[in-house]
Amino acid sequence: MKHGTLCKRFTVIAFALISVLAATSCTEYWGLEKKHGEASRAILIYFAGNNNLSYYMKQNLNDIYGTNFVPRYTSDTVLLVFEHMIDRTPLLRRYYRTDQGDLIGEVITVYDKSFSSGKVESFTQVEKEAFSKFPAKSKGLMVSSHGSGWLPEGYYSDPQDFSEDRLIQFQMERTLDEGIVKSSDPETDNKSICYDGYLEFDVAKWAKAMNEHYEFICLDACFMSSIEVVYELRHNADYILASPTEILAYGYPYKEVFDNLILGGESNLKNFCNEMLAYHLQQERSCTITLTKCSGLEMLASFTRQLYAQRKTERAAVNPNAVQPFFRSSDDWFYDLGDYIEHFATPEEYQAYDLLLRKVVINKANTSKFLSLPIIKNSGLSTYIPKARYPKLNAYYKTLEWNKDTNSIGE
Repeated sequence: MKHGTLCKRFTVIAFALISVLAATSCTEYWGLEKKHGEASRAILIYFAGNNNLSYYMKQNLNDIYGTNFVPRYTSDTVLLVFEHMIDRTPLLRRYYRTDQGDLIGEVITVYDKSFSSGKVESFTQVEKEAFSKFPAKSKGLMVSSHGSGWLPEGYYSDPQDFSEDRLIQFQMERTLDEGIVKSSDPETDNKSICYDGYLEFDVAKWAKAMNEHYEFICLDACFMSSIEVVYELRHNADYILASPTEILAYGYPYKEVFDNLILGGESNLKNFCNEMLAYHLQQERSCTITLTKCSGLEMLASFTRQLYAQRKTERAAVNPNAVQPFFRSSDDWFYDLGDYIEHFATPEEYQAYDLLLRKVVINKANTSKFLSLPIIKNSGLSTYIPKARYPKLNAYYKTLEWNKDTNSIGE
């Protein structure tokens, strides 16, 4: 989901596409005709905007291309952008600036109009084509689209466990949404990430299908900073930038934060969160953002498993309504992980847990509210609190890596 008073964005970009530059036999440029070993760094941006966020994503692209951090043609950093917008042919381009400062969009691949950016197979095809032509020692990935965390395909728009009355209420809430987020349109609400028509990624399948390991994965989509999502992606990246709540349709403020993705490194990724908050406070808009360090996730899972086993009775007695929510309407699948643990652990256990959690969540930021939702507590990660009234959802949850390693709801 993305909100802005729409939750993910796009503005039409008028860029003159210049033909591929000819490479000479002695060139050191990273043109399409020649490769000279590996680049030091390559960033792949995957804009899955063949949906109602198309307008806002075009604005995002404008913001990115308007910064001073699009690499030069001769740079050892490469910027690769997959763009799929409404009524546009999907393209993979390399963007760079000439020595004169002109922006060039070098077309790498033109995809058929039937190509769907909402299929895991499509992502892996783009990934393979990008890095086969521009191999790099260090890689970053930014994905922008609708999102609904760890939920199974289609569940966000069609919660199959809902009664008829609750489903009607749920649909009414979506129709009367107070703002436009990344997935607030009742006709196009999606699941997991990258919505295209009726197709969307399943996060677990996506994690298994990725061919590359990234320094960071930045997810500009709703609800993606959940322990279930980051744990699924823990082998795919060193760091994950995402939001535990929805995201305004405008998406991330790339004019302010894009340099941190180009430069990379832990300090710059932390600064991404700081600049996100500063921008949203200045604009009087809502935001949450979390930087997760994946290396500590398995230790956190091990301790979580111990707590779940030792505190079964106390955990079963927790009232979800007393735990910090990260959702605004009836989609009660996202609660603050730290606050949830604190509700059933002893003070000593929670203190130990919090220490581990802080090694995983190495930076986070939030405004005091997300739209109408007060954010009183924020550990940086959401989690599902199992509910017996969701048998189909629970059956899917049992297949997730987080559940397998913590025994959250058993096998």
